[in-house]
Amino acid sequence: MSTLGLISFLIAISLSMMLIPLLVRIAPAIGLVDLPGPRKIHTDVVPRVGGIAIFLGSMIPLLIWLPKTQLFYALLAALLVLFLFGVWDDKSDIDFRAKFLGQIAAATILVYGGDIYIHQFPFFEDNEIPQGLTRIFTVILLVGVTNAVNMADGLDGLAGGTSLLAVGCMTVTAYLAQDVHVVIFGLALIGATLGFLRFNTYPARLFLGDSGSQLLGFCSGVICILVTQRSNTALSPMMAVLVLGLPLLDVLTVMAIRISEGRSPFSADKKHIHHMFLDVGFSHREAVYVVYTIQIALVLTAFLLRYATDELLLLVYMVFCITLLSMIALAKHRVGAVSMWVMGSQRFLARIGIDAELGVYRKFSYQTIRVILSAILIIGVSSIADIPEDFGLMAVLLLVMLIPSLLIRNAFTNTIVRLCLYVTAGFVVYFIELAQQDGVIVANYLPVLFLIVGVAVAFLIRMAGSSVREFSALDFLLLAMAVIVSLFPEAKVMDGIDAKMVIEIVVLFYAVDVLFNRRDRLEKFVLASTSVALLIIVFKGLL
Repeated sequence: MSTLGLISFLIAISLSMMLIPLLVRIAPAIGLVDLPGPRKIHTDVVPRVGGIAIFLGSMIPLLIWLPKTQLFYALLAALLVLFLFGVWDDKSDIDFRAKFLGQIAAATILVYGGDIYIHQFPFFEDNEIPQGLTRIFTVILLVGVTNAVNMADGLDGLAGGTSLLAVGCMTVTAYLAQDVHVVIFGLALIGATLGFLRFNTYPARLFLGDSGSQLLGFCSGVICILVTQRSNTALSPMMAVLVLGLPLLDVLTVMAIRISEGRSPFSADKKHIHHMFLDVGFSHREAVYVVYTIQIALVLTAFLLRYATDELLLLVYMVFCITLLSMIALAKHRVGAVSMWVMGSQRFLARIGIDAELGVYRKFSYQTIRVILSAILIIGVSSIADIPEDFGLMAVLLLVMLIPSLLIRNAFTNTIVRLCLYVTAGFVVYFIELAQQDGVIVANYLPVLFLIVGVAVAFLIRMAGSSVREFSALDFLLLAMAVIVSLFPEAKVMDGIDAKMVIEIVVLFYAVDVLFNRRDRLEKFVLASTSVALLIIVFKGLL
């Protein structure tokens, strides 16, 4: 489970990050852009291609490693139908009835073709509800969740981050139930989403588009059904309600407001929960932080109470809904109130961000990342005696891709080089983790090295060029994940691998990004280290 899960995650996040720069460049030519409008937050033309990157990044690992069963083909067909309708909508802004048609078709294909449906309902014993009705209800539920996430996609990083947290919770639950196929599915989706979020934090370089938000909503619903109805039937079905509770509350609240005002429940407006946070005085980033915090609280509650009674979980969700809506209503009476601490910190960061005298520190940070990243690569491949053959074969493929790309440099080959660096960094972190677990090395200094790289990367992102980059929603999400890992160290995402390792991989991905964007001669130092690391992997894995 560990090897396939890790490789699925690495391939998904690497493909997603690799494809996005290419997709952003061609988006205007193919008409996949989001124009500013009265109900839009953004004021510039933004590409709508994030969904394409997530779809391709997550589907390729699934095509390689999931067994080719009836369920697999039904899932593949359903996701393809949903994706194509989503791209059509991103290009032509189709009518909501056509959008519903695509969603119903996708859900029907999965439920009837893949034999996936809800058979354990909260407050009902098994077989109390006719199977025909349960299948119809499952189709309706999947369409509802798909629309809930789609409609909640109103701020940079919002839909991607909340969906990632929901899928992450259910993937950990699937791991505990030893459902390897759902774990691979979940990790591939998480990897592709993380790669997208690298470019989607405010101010976003691209949007999910309907192809992405519908895909994330649909997959979140599918994974919840698979985990609660197949992986571990001892789980309370209400767990899925908590995990998906925020987008569900949002869509129900919005529709209720529209109906009460005599409008269509599908009309566009600024009545969503994230719009309410903006109205009471939160900035764009702060509104996303608040939504992330609420989603984190919900998924942690769902995980901790996953074996609780349906009645208790329903009570918890009702209390959550009432409390959140009441707090928003109360906050409306104090519009414009903003934390003095936040304002002060932002002014301080703005001052240091434009300090021209910090150039020497930027240069030192680049050099530090180069040296430490290269050291980590060599330490990782040298620390483990036996490398699985799968990794050796992958290393051969990476070398075949990397060496020609170093000789012929253009936009395409630069993308290939970056992909090779991402995957190699992920492999190395995995090897270090295995070596420490087996007692082969006791490297207490390694966390310090990762910390130094993380601090240097954060500094360089903050000081990049003459612009000031504030603490982003993705940074907040990754920090929250690190805190959760420290509180729940037993919650592993794969055999012997906890989420700390995922954070380390992401740190190295950021380091590669920072170095690669410089494109100067010193980049060759890291490329040489990467080539040596891959050669060692080939030698240990195949010879």
